[in-house]
Amino acid sequence: LIKNKIKKLDYAFLTHAHGDHMNGVAELVLQKDLILESPKEVLDDFFERMGSAKRWMQTRNPSIQIKPFKKKKICDITIDTIKSKHQKDYVKNEVPCFGFLFKSKNFSFAYLSAYNEVLEPEKIENLDLLISDGCGFENAMPGHTGIKGSIEIYNKFKPKKMLITHIKHSKTHKDLNEHLKKFGNIECAYDGMEINVEILL
Repeated sequence: LIKNKIKKLDYAFLTHAHGDHMNGVAELVLQKDLILESPKEVLDDFFERMGSAKRWMQTRNPSIQIKPFKKKKICDITIDTIKSKHQKDYVKNEVPCFGFLFKSKNFSFAYLSAYNEVLEPEKIENLDLLISDGCGFENAMPGHTGIKGSIEIYNKFKPKKMLITHIKHSKTHKDLNEHLKKFGNIECAYDGMEINVEILL
């Protein structure tokens, strides 16, 4: 965001309430008129884990709106959730978890960063781009699909392209990409990666 001089965010969507996905809220508090949305069960889990976070965020930035997610259309892009499973977390609890689906007239992609089962599989069929969990190589970490599982998702649902994120760094990026390209149009994502939608169409 800094590199591309993006200073204003309008929306932020929370997938689930684990620290590596939600601890950036301290930075979000600085965004004027930000709308932070997530399904109600994720928000409930978030506030339970973060204690007084909601009051703290709204005190520091009265313009912030925190509300349950509803399917919406922004700039001709329809945004919806994808209900997933992310079991079990480190205290053996089921964690409410959702991916997000973005569709326009000419392009579709889904973001599934941490999951071990997609509960609405019809939403990820024949996408242009699927961003999927890569936490673990042969053996996925608990609650994750991992790279092997994401390859299975790729073969089953046939997106035009898959990017692997949430990577457990037991192998180098180069080695992972060498492995992934054997299975199709799959590669590892990286910090600062830019996706040219026109190239993918």
